[in-house]
Amino acid sequence: MIDILLLRDYNTRIVVLGTLALGISCGVLGVFLLLRKRALLGDALSHAALPGIGIAYLLMYSLWGTGRNLLGLLLGAALSAFLAMGVLLLLRRYSKLKEDTIIALVLSTFFGLGIVLLSIIQKSPQGHAAGLQNFIYGDTASMIRADLLLMSLVSLLLLLCSLALFKEIGIVTFNQDYAASLGYRPLYIDIAVICMTVLLTVVGLQAVGLILMIALLIVPAVAARFWAQNLRSMCRLAALFGALSCYCGALLSARIEEFPAGAAIVLAGGIILIFSILLGKERGLMLGLLRNFRQHREVMLHRLFLALRYHYDLKRLSQSHNVADYLTDYPHITHHWLANQMRLPELGVARITSLAYRKQLLRRMDRKAYRLTTEGLTKMIEVVRNHQLYHAFISLYPQRVPELNHNDEFLIEKMLPPEELQSIYQYLQREEGYLLQF
Repeated sequence: MIDILLLRDYNTRIVVLGTLALGISCGVLGVFLLLRKRALLGDALSHAALPGIGIAYLLMYSLWGTGRNLLGLLLGAALSAFLAMGVLLLLRRYSKLKEDTIIALVLSTFFGLGIVLLSIIQKSPQGHAAGLQNFIYGDTASMIRADLLLMSLVSLLLLLCSLALFKEIGIVTFNQDYAASLGYRPLYIDIAVICMTVLLTVVGLQAVGLILMIALLIVPAVAARFWAQNLRSMCRLAALFGALSCYCGALLSARIEEFPAGAAIVLAGGIILIFSILLGKERGLMLGLLRNFRQHREVMLHRLFLALRYHYDLKRLSQSHNVADYLTDYPHITHHWLANQMRLPELGVARITSLAYRKQLLRRMDRKAYRLTTEGLTKMIEVVRNHQLYHAFISLYPQRVPELNHNDEFLIEKMLPPEELQSIYQYLQREEGYLLQF
């Protein structure tokens, strides 16, 4: 096991290093495909490479008596994929079909042709030794030093191209019209991305096969989406996740006999994706649930203090100089009164008051009675003041109501420019006679 982890075995070292380079490039390029909503493009191009492999094999066999030349087969795969790319671009430009429909047509047509050619080769006398099925399912274990060099060289070249065109691809990805106004040609940028996808797909066929190549392109990018908020960070994380998937998958395949490396790589990527979906910093389900829970608690506290404004004379509060005397002049706040005011069952009110008590916003007088603390009074002033400002804004600027959302009431004073706030202050002084101060 230690020898495998330290890559002392020659074959393991070849497999790990080759797939590692492939995983990094797939992660970066997959980000652009994902954000451009072209996740199926890699799938279409990998499947479209199959007829090129079959034709290249038949051609080389008829000329030299053998078709088992990896470079020739990869060249045939590349030409077939580029032809599919051309068909895809022509249909997108000159037909009224949607892009997902075009991709499905290209994928099914080329893959069907590839299966026919593969069947013809398998039924021929030399077909049993062709080994072309390895391009469908992948045969990472059979990689040699020349394969490693080819895969690493192409992956490095594509990674450098992605870095060189990073700014242009990023602008086109998020806003094609803005990119065109800057003088960029979105069509040319798209063609460059598709060409890089073709080359990466072709060199990755032997590692993971055309069926699983789409997973290596998209899974690291999707996993990075749950952690990153900007394009640069997302590319870094996708490259890391791609490399980690390939490393763990290759080692797992080396450790367990008859466990295909391609499937192990995709399985490792799937585990990373599940972990990201659950615990991702930006879009993870667990943190999302936690944020929703915290937001719900803040909303309930907001409702509590809006209810308490009917328990206190707020105009007197705006004129009072002794906060302690002001608070003790009013009777205790009971669960029964809050339940009627908030239209909630007493059990729900008990949870809210317990939360406010833990935050030291309420002081418990007995089991079902409370009194505001100084901090609670400050919180109530903040909530009621924002409520005043929010509804005054709606009254003064009804045409701008569609711009608001349900959280803006909490932040209304920080959102508005000074001149609008001043007009709202004057409106409140005129209509209600007072404006709460902190």
